[in-house]
Amino acid sequence: MPCSANRGTIVDFLREYELAKEEYVIRGEEEFFSFIARIPKKEAISEPSPPPSKDPLLRHPKIDFENHMVLVIVAQEPNCFIDLEIAGVELEGKAMKVICRYGEPGAIKQKVISHGAYCAVVVKRFDGDVVFMENSD
Repeated sequence: MPCSANRGTIVDFLREYELAKEEYVIRGEEEFFSFIARIPKKEAISEPSPPPSKDPLLRHPKIDFENHMVLVIVAQEPNCFIDLEIAGVELEGKAMKVICRYGEPGAIKQKVISHGAYCAVVVKRFDGDVVFMENSD
């Protein structure tokens, strides 16, 4: 028996969906390795023999945390790919402002559940407050 409930399209759902976002200021090697541990080691777990991930962070790049830190934004949407970027970093008074852009969810695709897209940048170390702001362009 067909459902008689009024159902919208997936596009309507995605327009109303609140994207889960995470932001990280990584100032030490232990935090950095903890973040890297969350990155899937394989490209797609739904394949019988998935190829290894080509994510460059899995190579554990060396970062001088005495002089630098890593800023990361993550968009969690298990079934869609989200285009995101850290568009800029500005110092304003005693705070660092990180300008982020999040695109609209893309096409529905099969991917690893609970692992979102991320953008990470290395910047000069700043020990004050760091504020992440979404760009409204």
